[in-house]
Amino acid sequence: MAPMNPFRRFRTTLVASRPPAVVTSSVTPDPQVAGVLANSRVAWLSTVDEDGAPALVPTWFWWDGEVFWLFAKPGQRKLRNIRRFERVTLAVGEPHADFDVQLVEGSAHAVPAATSTVMPAAMKRAYDAWLMSVGLDWNRYCAIYRQPIVVRPTRFVPWRGLSHRHSAPPRAGRAEEAERPERAERPARRPMALRPSATLA
Repeated sequence: MAPMNPFRRFRTTLVASRPPAVVTSSVTPDPQVAGVLANSRVAWLSTVDEDGAPALVPTWFWWDGEVFWLFAKPGQRKLRNIRRFERVTLAVGEPHADFDVQLVEGSAHAVPAATSTVMPAAMKRAYDAWLMSVGLDWNRYCAIYRQPIVVRPTRFVPWRGLSHRHSAPPRAGRAEEAERPERAERPARRPMALRPSATLA
């Protein structure tokens, strides 16, 4: 019999000894994060496989102000992973050159209901054009992705690059420095040519 994976043994012990996660208060994103959640259409969901390997997949989502709604096919790996270990991370936003992405840590749970009965009407309006572009309608979508998943956030982690710092307003009393033109870069020095040494007779 093959020895048990050490990570699996540790994780099994950890899960068995850990009290069930309880969110006692709602977690509210700041206005900038809320804007990204409202305007983004694809999130990257990170779950943990049975052997401890990360599993990362793109997914449609809907943020209703309290929880994230996702929808899965029965038997999908992300669904199996969530039922085994509920902690997940979502990455939302278009990073572009500055890595402006919102990370959301939370706990995920499968909802014992049909997708057609819990699908937010606002989500349907937001994804109508996308659904039509792949040749589906909502009845077909709900029949395929019939397992709802709710992700309740425990922490929002804005991931922002240098442009946010550069675009910040100047500090009081330093306006003249903000208006001062940047110093031109000094041209690089040319390497000094070496004289050939005299040839010895």
